[in-house]
Amino acid sequence: MVIGTMQVDDFEFFGVPKENVAAVSRRSGIAGAGGKRLIPNRREVATMPADELTASLIAWMETPHTEVIPSRGQIALVREVLAARDDVAQLGPLMAMCSHYIEGA
Repeated sequence: MVIGTMQVDDFEFFGVPKENVAAVSRRSGIAGAGGKRLIPNRREVATMPADELTASLIAWMETPHTEVIPSRGQIALVREVLAARDDVAQLGPLMAMCSHYIEGA
């Protein structure tokens, strides 16, 4: 899949190094075999049910782990993926949440 001019595989965790994701997951016990990670990847953002994705994004935006705190630019990339979803019309609250984060509201 291509988003804009970028290949999805080139930026799987929206610019957060995989090593940082793995370190936080190990340290916090968030992930295990088949377990959830703190940061959803692009495929998950593109396909996860809205309620589950909202909870996942809120957890990422509120993380106390400095290695993975999202920048406004990273959340803008999340919003681009959301905008490409077939169910974008039902994602108004989630899109608004991302916009508020980006704008610092």
